[in-house]
Amino acid sequence: FRYLEPTYEGTLAGQLLPDDRLAGRTRYALDLEHRHELPHGASLRWQGLRVSDDDWWKDFPHRRSLLTPRLLPSRLAWERPAALGPFELQAYARAQHWQVLQSADAPIVAPYARRPQLGVAGQGAAGPLEFGFETEVNRFERPDDDSAGSRPEGWRWHAVGSVALPLRQGGLTIVPRLALNAAHYRTDDPMSDGRRSASRVVPTLSLDASLEFERETDFWFGRVLRQTLEPRLLWVRTPYRRQDTLPNFDAFAKDFNLSSIYGTNAFSGIDRVSDAHELTAGATSRLIDPASGAE
Repeated sequence: FRYLEPTYEGTLAGQLLPDDRLAGRTRYALDLEHRHELPHGASLRWQGLRVSDDDWWKDFPHRRSLLTPRLLPSRLAWERPAALGPFELQAYARAQHWQVLQSADAPIVAPYARRPQLGVAGQGAAGPLEFGFETEVNRFERPDDDSAGSRPEGWRWHAVGSVALPLRQGGLTIVPRLALNAAHYRTDDPMSDGRRSASRVVPTLSLDASLEFERETDFWFGRVLRQTLEPRLLWVRTPYRRQDTLPNFDAFAKDFNLSSIYGTNAFSGIDRVSDAHELTAGATSRLIDPASGAE
């Protein structure tokens, strides 16, 4: 079922098997998405997917294309853009929950539920300086069916900010940047060192430099293309801060790829910041059709 009105729209999809004789029960799936535009540029979003049993993803694998078919999300989000001088801001209040489809022979560890997630993020420029920041308060709770046992639950406040002085001249770009990652934790049960609350602040200094050269070439089967050569250097300095006694609600090691090698942190999420004193060097070459822009 689909509905569309001037200020809201959504879809409701469901499947029902009233009497599954093999399973001996009624089985169903319900999927709802709703988007609502509110006054002053705010918006409300709701997404929810629920199924009747843990075996649904195996018996009905094509009913919904999900990247993680055993983790079914429910999300509620209110968001509102705003402006403060030269800064563009985004205020948000969200809640997220998961239905975990467990299997006795292959249990999985589900992400934490966030109830609530309150934050403000923004970016902007003042003169030659560019700023970016984000601050959030989260309540992390274990999902109802958690195969990982007694993981910690609790609150986390974090603030991540950066200031950069980009220098751009022709094909040359140099971006020195200072970033700060601060977090404060308060857990329901004691952490591994006996504390219930803890804080840490980790600074990161980086210098990102790149060049871009271009030339016209007809080497590729006589077709005229524009070829680029883009060498890049990234220097990162992050001091060591011990974090193994702190909760890990959302940090995971990044995969090795072209994006992560030019990152300043080896982890995604907030809870872990990798120490580093390293230089990464690389080069990229692109072939571009000047007529269509195809790359």
